[in-house]
Amino acid sequence: MKFFTLFYALAALALYLLALPLLVVLAFKAKYRQSIPARFFLWNNPRFTHTNIWFHACSLGETKALAPVIDALERNDI
Repeated sequence: MKFFTLFYALAALALYLLALPLLVVLAFKAKYRQSIPARFFLWNNPRFTHTNIWFHACSLGETKALAPVIDALERNDI
């Protein structure tokens, strides 16, 4: 196993072990008790409808580039 792969695996394991107590603490709060399974385990998530379209943009340029697409979808040109 290469050094970076081993380092990455150990770092991921360490972060998981550090996050686990936080999840346990949040599980005692009513607000988070219902949302933790849906966030981390895809448990009882609502299905997307055909009318919903989600776009993911990471930068301002990508967001600006989506504007014509969204406008066309609103006008039903696509």
